[in-house]
Amino acid sequence: MDKKAFKVITIVCVFLGFFTALAVQSNGPAIEIENIGSIQTVEKLLNEKKSLDKERQEKLEELKEKEKKLSKFEERAARLEHDGEDIEKQLLDLRMMAGLIDMQGPGIEITLNDRKKDDIMYNNPAFLENYIVHDSDLLNVVNELRAAGAEAISINDTRIIETSRISCGGPTINIGRDQRFAPPFKIKAIGNPDELANYFKREDSIYHILDAWGLEFTIKKSKEIYIPRYIYGALDYKYANIVKKGE
Repeated sequence: MDKKAFKVITIVCVFLGFFTALAVQSNGPAIEIENIGSIQTVEKLLNEKKSLDKERQEKLEELKEKEKKLSKFEERAARLEHDGEDIEKQLLDLRMMAGLIDMQGPGIEITLNDRKKDDIMYNNPAFLENYIVHDSDLLNVVNELRAAGAEAISINDTRIIETSRISCGGPTINIGRDQRFAPPFKIKAIGNPDELANYFKREDSIYHILDAWGLEFTIKKSKEIYIPRYIYGALDYKYANIVKKGE
C-alpha cells in the first residue's frame, strides 16, 4: 500500500471515530433524562394517589358523623309525631331517592369493554377511537337504563346519582367525584330485568352502535343485584333554597 492510500484511510478512520463518539455522547444523556423524567412522573402520581386516598378517608369519616346526627334526628321525629311510622317511611324513601342507602333486588349487569385487539384495529388506525369505550358511551347507557325504569345504578360499584360526573380522563373515565376507571366497565341496575334488557333492543339504542364497532357489550339478567350507597362528595346545598308556601 502506497503512502497516499494509507493517508486517505487514516483520515477516514479518524472521522468515523469522531462521529461515533459524538453519537454515543448525544444518546447517553438523553436516555438518562428520559428515565429521570419517568421516575419523577411515577413519584408524582403516587403522591397524588396518597393525597386522594387520605382525602377520601377524611370524607368517609365526616360522612359517618353526619349520618349519626341524621339518624338521631329521624328517631326524634318519629317519637314526637303520632304518625311516626309514616314519617320514618318518608325519610327512608327520601334517602333511597338520594342514593344514600345500599340497595338490592332484581336487575341486570352490563359489561362494556373496548374491542379486542385484532387486525381491523391495526389496519384502520383512523377509526381507532371508535373501537374504545368513551365517557359519552357510559352516559348513553346510564340514560337508557333510567328511561327503562332503573331504580338504582352503579358503575364499577360506584353509585350513580343525579349529580354524578361521567367525563373523559385521558386513558381513564372519571366516575363520580374522584373515581377513575379503565375498561372493562361493570354497570349494574336494579329494576325489572326483562324491561331493562329489552330497552337495549330498540333500533336507536347505543347497544347497536357499539356492537357494530365490535365493542364488548353483554347484558346479563339477575335475580339479585347489589348496589352500594353513594359515599363520595357532599350533598350540601349552598345556593338552592326551599321555596316556602305563600312566598
